Amino acid sequence: MTALVLIFAGSFVAAFSGALMPGPLLFYTIAKSARHGAATGFLVILGHAILELLTVTLLLFGIHAFLNRAAFETAMSLIGGALLLGMGVLMILPSLRNRVDLSVDERSLPAGSSRNLVVSGFIVSLSNPYFLMWWLFIGAGYLFAALKSGFPGVVCFFAGHIIADMAWYTFVSYGVHKGRRFISPFLYRALIVSCGVLIMAMGLYFLYHGLDLSG
Repeated sequence: MTALVLIFAGSFVAAFSGALMPGPLLFYTIAKSARHGAATGFLVILGHAILELLTVTLLLFGIHAFLNRAAFETAMSLIGGALLLGMGVLMILPSLRNRVDLSVDERSLPAGSSRNLVVSGFIVSLSNPYFLMWWLFIGAGYLFAALKSGFPGVVCFFAGHIIADMAWYTFVSYGVHKGRRFISPFLYRALIVSCGVLIMAMGLYFLYHGLDLSG
């Protein structure tokens, strides 16, 4: 039991430290929280968690042994960079056209908004090449260490990892949602544009990194 508690605590601390670092998923969550409410972070991380569960499952089946690190890093940098660049553009254009507002009335939200946030959490995470590279070349070590305690060890490792992400992103969404009354429509659009620009900048960096590796 002590070993499982330590696995959970270690995974939670490591994941929480990582969640605090700015990245595409955080910028996306901030941009969407004022519009979609305090549950945005939870829904986005739910999509993120689905991808992580698939990744952990593949790692347990040994997919990392079949991947060429250099080729994988190049491919993920190029594909992820392109996806992030496109997502940043799609975030910015409605704001520049003055087609966003701060309404959070559930009746005013498009049908399927919650589902869309989950899907977006999955896609934004997948678009970040560092996500899969971390799991394949760092997270795999933590995972197999937890596996020494059997299946319960893997469950505690995954639970600690996801709960840390859920806690931080829900806190961020709640803060942004509650603070929306102090944000004018202009500032809200500026926030979305800023987050979109940051996501595009990361996309360009990943593309440059991928092209540099391929060259």
